[in-house]
Amino acid sequence: MTITDPNGNCIAFGGWNSSPSGCTSIGNYSSAWPSSWQTSTNGTYTATVDLSNAGLSGTGTWSFTLYNGWSTSSAVTYDVTWTLNDVCPTPTDVAGCTDSEACNYDPNATTDDGSCAELDACGVCGGPGAIYDCGCSDIPDGDCDCNGNQIDDCGVCGGPGIPDGDCDCNGNVLDAVGVCGGSCTADDDNDDICDNVDDCIGVVDALGVCGGDCAADLDQDGICDDEDDCVGQLDAIGVCNGDCTSDADGDGVCDTPDYVPTTPCENGFAGIYPCDQVDFMSQLTPNEVGGGEMNDIWGWTDPLDGKEYALLGRTSGTAFIDITDPNNPVYLGDLPTHTVSSLWRDIKVYSNHAFIVSEASGHGMQVFDLTKLRNVSNPPVTFSEDAHYSGFSNCHNIAINEESGRAYPIGANTFSGGLNIIDISNPLNPTLIGSFAEDGYSHDVQVVNYNGPDGQYAGKEIAFCFNENTVTIVDVTDAGDPMMLSSTGYSTSAYTHQGWLTEDHKYLLVGDELDEGSVNTRTYIFDVQDLNNVSLIGTHVGATAAIDHNMYTHDGLVYQSNYRAGLEILDLENVAQGTLERVAYFDIYPSSNAASFNGAWSNYPYFASGNVIVSHIEDGLFVLRPSITPPCTEDCGCTDVTACNYDANAINDDGSCDFGCYGCTDPSACNYDPDATINDGSCFAPDPDFGCECSISGSQTVTLSGTESGDPIVIDAVGNPEASSIDITLTFTGQGSSWPADMAMAITDANGTCIAFGGYNDSPQGCTSLGGYQTIWPSDWGGANDGTYTATVDLSSAGLSGSGEWSVMLYNGWIPASTVTYEVDWTIQDVCPNSPNPDVPGCTDSAACNYNPNATVDDSSCLYDDALGVCGGDCAADADNDGVCDVDEVPGCTNPDANNYNPNATDDDGSCEFDETCPGDFDSNGLIGVNDVLVALGNFGCAGDCVADIDGDNIVGVTDILTLLSGFGQSCL
Repeated sequence: MTITDPNGNCIAFGGWNSSPSGCTSIGNYSSAWPSSWQTSTNGTYTATVDLSNAGLSGTGTWSFTLYNGWSTSSAVTYDVTWTLNDVCPTPTDVAGCTDSEACNYDPNATTDDGSCAELDACGVCGGPGAIYDCGCSDIPDGDCDCNGNQIDDCGVCGGPGIPDGDCDCNGNVLDAVGVCGGSCTADDDNDDICDNVDDCIGVVDALGVCGGDCAADLDQDGICDDEDDCVGQLDAIGVCNGDCTSDADGDGVCDTPDYVPTTPCENGFAGIYPCDQVDFMSQLTPNEVGGGEMNDIWGWTDPLDGKEYALLGRTSGTAFIDITDPNNPVYLGDLPTHTVSSLWRDIKVYSNHAFIVSEASGHGMQVFDLTKLRNVSNPPVTFSEDAHYSGFSNCHNIAINEESGRAYPIGANTFSGGLNIIDISNPLNPTLIGSFAEDGYSHDVQVVNYNGPDGQYAGKEIAFCFNENTVTIVDVTDAGDPMMLSSTGYSTSAYTHQGWLTEDHKYLLVGDELDEGSVNTRTYIFDVQDLNNVSLIGTHVGATAAIDHNMYTHDGLVYQSNYRAGLEILDLENVAQGTLERVAYFDIYPSSNAASFNGAWSNYPYFASGNVIVSHIEDGLFVLRPSITPPCTEDCGCTDVTACNYDANAINDDGSCDFGCYGCTDPSACNYDPDATINDGSCFAPDPDFGCECSISGSQTVTLSGTESGDPIVIDAVGNPEASSIDITLTFTGQGSSWPADMAMAITDANGTCIAFGGYNDSPQGCTSLGGYQTIWPSDWGGANDGTYTATVDLSSAGLSGSGEWSVMLYNGWIPASTVTYEVDWTIQDVCPNSPNPDVPGCTDSAACNYNPNATVDDSSCLYDDALGVCGGDCAADADNDGVCDVDEVPGCTNPDANNYNPNATDDDGSCEFDETCPGDFDSNGLIGVNDVLVALGNFGCAGDCVADIDGDNIVGVTDILTLLSGFGQSCL
C-alpha cells in the first residue's frame, strides 16, 4: 500500500520483493504484515500498521493505492477496507461569527451562529463591563486596596510597620540572646546562651572543654587530632580508614565478600565444564596473562588488606593476578624468566616474597617482593626481580617451611638433585646452609615442623621427599647434618611424583605420575605415625583414568590437580582406614579424561575466601569456588520451596532437592517434556518454515599465516532458539610444522555475541573463548599431517541466539606459523536460515492425522485415522467399538471364570459354561434368582425326570421349593 498526504509525503509498506517507487518504505512483508499473511491460502486477513513515525499530516487531498509486491506474481484480487486513524475529513460548513465589525469575527465561518460580541468598557470582547472592585479589575494579589497599598507587619493596610529598634508592634526590643521582649541582659561569649545560665562563658574546644586548646577532633573519637593515632576509623582488621568490613574469626585477615559465581555448578555442569559442588568464578586465557603455556601456581594474601593474588607460572615467566574479586581477576603484570623459557617453573611464598625456580639453564632462584602488587596503577606492567640466588643453575621444584624460614629447592643440578637447604629468613639474601644428597634425586618435597604422634621427632624439622620410586623421610633440623629416617617403596611404583601430609601429620598422601596404565588415578595412603617405620595402608582409585599431578590438604579435604580430570576434592574423614571419598570436582578439560599430560597442572586451596585457583596448561587461570554441603544428620530433607520434592518438615537441607519436575509443559513446543509438571519458561515453538530441526551451513577456503584471519561468511539466520553445536570438516594443507589444531574459529550471532575456540597459542580477539586446541579439537588434530579432519564442538553453553546476521570466521592460532590452507565445511545446528517463505513439503489437509500447518506444498503424505483411531491404520470397521477390528474378531466365551473360557476370544457369543456349585441354578447364570424360583414353581408337582427336582425323589415338592429358597441370592461360582 501507499499513502500520500496533502504535503506530498508518500510512504509505502508491505510487498515481498518489490514496492512502489518514489515512496519511503516503512517495512516489507515480514515487518509490516502479521506472519499469518505469509501463506497462499485465500481468506480474510487483518492487520494494524503503525504510522506514528511516518510524519503524515496536512489539510487537503490524501491518496491511497494498492500494489502487488511480488514481481513474478500472476493476477490476484485484493478486496481491502481500511481506516486511517487521527486524520479527519475537511468540514464543509463552518459555524461562527460572520460580522467583521465584531470583536470575535471568524473569517473562516460560513454560517453565522449568533455568537458575535462587542468590546465592553474594559476592552474585553463580550465582557461584563466595569463590575470589579477596582472597576475593570479586582484588587491585585498582594495589595490590600486599589491604590497599591499592602498590609504592614502589624496588620494595617498601608500602615508604617514595626518601628525601628522595636522587635514587635507592642514596643518590645530584643534582649542579649535575641529574644523579643526577653529578660537576658548579657551574653559575653555570643554563644546565644544567657550568661546567667551558661555553663561556659568562653570557647568550648573540639573535645568540649571550656577554654580548651584542642583545635580538631575530626573523627569525633574524643581524642584530639594532634594526639590521635588514627584520625578516622579502624576497619575490621585494625587498618586506619581501611576498607575491610568483616573479620569474623579475628585472624587479622579480612573476610572476602560473598561474590556470586559467574556460572554456578548446576545439574552436573558449569557451562561446558562437568562439575559437582564447585562453581566457576572466572577464567583468564593464556593471551590474557602474557601468553605461552602455564605450569605451577601458588597464592599470596596481603596481610595489610586481605587482598588475594594468584602467582601463575608460564613458559616465559611468572604472571601476577589480583583475584580479590574472583569474578573479575586483574592481570597486574609479569616477571620475565631469568634466562630462557621452560615448560617447568615452580613458585612458593615466604614473608611477602615469591621464590621462583625453573628448569631453564642458568635460571637459579628469583626473589620477588610481592608488596609491589599493592600499587600497580596501569596494569599490566613488567616487573623485575628483587634478588637472585645463583647457587644452582636449573631446578625442578621448591618447597618452603614458613615456620623455619627455610627454602628447599630440589631436582637441581647440585647435590645429585637432592635437597638444597637455604636460609631465607632475610628474603633478599638467600644463604645456603646445608644439603642432602644421600638418596639421590627428589622430584618434590614437603618440609614441616613435625607435630605428629612420633614423640621422638616432635618439633623437629622433617622433610618428606618424593624420590621417583620411594617416599624418603629426612630429619633436616640440623641443616649441616641431615639424617635419613626411612625410605619406603611400594610394589606399583612407576614415578613417585608428589605428596602432602594430613594436617595432623599422621598420614601421607602420595601421587605417582606414571602408574595409571589400565587402572584409574591412584592416591597412595601411607601411615607415617612412626617416621622410622612407614607403611602403605590403602590406595584410593579415582573416578577417571587421568594422571595425578599435585595435591594439597586443607580443612579435612584433599585438593588434587589431576591433569585432564581437572580439580578433584576428596574427603579425609576415613583416611585412618586407608580410604578417601570424592566429594566434589571441576573438570577444566571436559573433552577427555584420558591419561595424558594436558589440563590441570596445580592448584592453591588456602585462601581465606574459599576460592581455589587452578593452572591449566593450555587454557590459563581458573578461579573456582567449592560449595561442598556437609552431610546432614538430623531433620534432613529438601528445604528449597521451589524444588519438586520440597519437605516442609525438614530443617536441614541434605542436598536431595530435585528440580526434575521443571521443564516445558507445552505439547506443541519443540522441547516438550512429558515428565515435567511445572513450566519453567523454556518452551520454544517450531520455526514457522523449518519446524523444530534446522541448521545453517557454509564452506570456506582460506590461506593464512599465524594470527591472520579470513573473511567471515555472513548468513541471515535465526536461533531456534540457540545454537547447540557445530559440525566441522577440515581439509588441511600445511607446511611441515603447523597442525590442524592451530586453526581457531569465531562465531558471532545476530545479537553481537562472539565466541571463539581452538588455536594453539592465540585466538581471535574480542571473543569469549570456549577453550584452546587441547580442549576443543580431537587428539588426532595434533600432528603436522595434511589430510581431512572432523570434529563437533558443543555450543550449548555459549548462548548464541537472535535473528539477523550471523558470521563465521577462520583464524590461524599459532603465532609463528607460516602459510597454511584451511578448507572447511561446517554446519551449525539449531540455527535456521531467514529465507522468505521457502517451500515446506508436507501434508496440507487439516483433516489428516499428520497435518502439518507449516507445510506449503502437499507431498501426498497425508494419513487418516482408521476405525480404531490409528493414524494411517488399515482397519475399516469396529462395529462394537471394542477396540478390535471387525475382521480380527474371534467369537467365544470371554468370561475367565467359565469352564470354556477362550483367552483368544474378542466377542462373547453366549457359549460360556459353568460348574453348578449349588442346587437351584436352573438357568446356569451362576446365581439363584427370580428366574430359578419361577422355574421351580412352574414344575411344582412334576413327577419323574423334572428340572426342578432338587432332592432327586422324582417329584417337585415342598422340599425342593424350601431348598431353593434357602439359597436365594447365592452365587454359584
